[in-house]
Amino acid sequence: MARFQVGSVGWLERLHEVVGDCVREAPKEQLLETFVLSELYTDAPTGIANQGDDFGLTIRIADGVVNVTAGSDSRADLTVVADYQAFLAIACYVVADHDDGAIELEHMVEAAVADKKLMMVGEAPAYLAPVHDRIASRSRPIA
Repeated sequence: MARFQVGSVGWLERLHEVVGDCVREAPKEQLLETFVLSELYTDAPTGIANQGDDFGLTIRIADGVVNVTAGSDSRADLTVVADYQAFLAIACYVVADHDDGAIELEHMVEAAVADKKLMMVGEAPAYLAPVHDRIASRSRPIA
């Protein structure tokens, strides 16, 4: 299975597929509301940056349709802002590959927040829980 640099065109295509799969698998009653996730990664590599020195993306789910666009959205239901380099370890960490993976991922997130390298405001719906491992398994740090 091919792995893609976080934020690359190939990675964004996989992200769209992964989120779409989770939406299709979700109970229809969980899809009644529009959900918007905005991510902004600061100091992104030159080939990935799409907002000055940063990389932003927005995932909008409405009526069961997934839209992934470049750029961040300050009105999102869940906003993630992170240092690109610091977030790579989290983005590429596959929970299912480790005995205490969920606990370790939680510690990684807590450490990044404590170091002011990661900020998250809001919550994702439960049906998106599988997204992390599915995209992490297709992600790689900078080559």
